[in-house]
Amino acid sequence: LPSPAAATAARAAVQAFEALGRAERLLTSGGAAGAADTLQAALTRVGKVVGPRHVLVVRLLEGHVRASLAAGDRWPAALASAQQLQPLYTLIYPHVNSPELGLLWATIAKVAALLEEDPVAMTAAEAAAQCLHACSGGASSVATEMRQLRHDIGAQIRVLHDL
Repeated sequence: LPSPAAATAARAAVQAFEALGRAERLLTSGGAAGAADTLQAALTRVGKVVGPRHVLVVRLLEGHVRASLAAGDRWPAALASAQQLQPLYTLIYPHVNSPELGLLWATIAKVAALLEEDPVAMTAAEAAAQCLHACSGGASSVATEMRQLRHDIGAQIRVLHDL
């Protein structure tokens, strides 16, 4: 028989996979808010059992970012989950030329800009631009967009400072 800890971890894994499946079904049927709620609840339950660096936590965070963005009114939740995901992606994709890490930084930058969290958006846009430029050899349209976002936010900050 498995140890109690192993049995608890196995139940948590099953719950995580069930939540991911439910969330995917909700997303495909237009229920993004329900998907985000499902994944948030699973993150709370599963994270306590498996720890913050477990692959299931990564999968749940990825899904939560996606569902929160799709819901259209959950920008703070999307940003919080993306920010939790960033150090995990840095462990998973340790090289600066990782498109996955660059796109996550771009997501953080865009959502932070929408929420008018300018310092966060500037830092994330810079990281995204560097990462995506490195992995695309300079041909990334997202890297160009991130450089423009960084420039626009900087100009906005200067204008507000001068008021």
